[in-house]
Amino acid sequence: ISSNGLVYKAFQIIPEGINDSQIENASISFKVDKNWVQENNMDTSTIKLYRKNGEWASLPTTFVSQDADYFYYNGISKGFSDYAIVAEKKQEIIQRINENLQNKIFLLAVLPLLVVVIIERILARREWCARMAAGASCSSAPGPPIPLSPLSLT
Repeated sequence: ISSNGLVYKAFQIIPEGINDSQIENASISFKVDKNWVQENNMDTSTIKLYRKNGEWASLPTTFVSQDADYFYYNGISKGFSDYAIVAEKKQEIIQRINENLQNKIFLLAVLPLLVVVIIERILARREWCARMAAGASCSSAPGPPIPLSPLSLT
């Protein structure tokens, strides 16, 4: 089950005389109490049905409707066994979004600097090759020292 999730309910469905090979897509409808969602600061968009078939795995889960007391969902399973209804807290989702944004902002800040350094290096190599004595090969000669400028990473 999701390490960020909280179990709302766990249950078992094992019908007699039916095995998993006979099931293509079983539809399992369930509801989640709105008070539980609010009291635990859960995000309704993360509510999923999980099935244990050796390991816990989330199942395709769709929000269906709501009334004054419950949110209604439908999960699709390829067999029957142990199940759990799981949701994630709003705060944990916001924290993960912030971490992802920080990583992207870092990349957006660093990548242009790396491009500038590479371009400076290419231009310095061309300039150095142009200064080489006639007949010398740029590909066989060692390159010039890396130029240091305010835009270069040191």
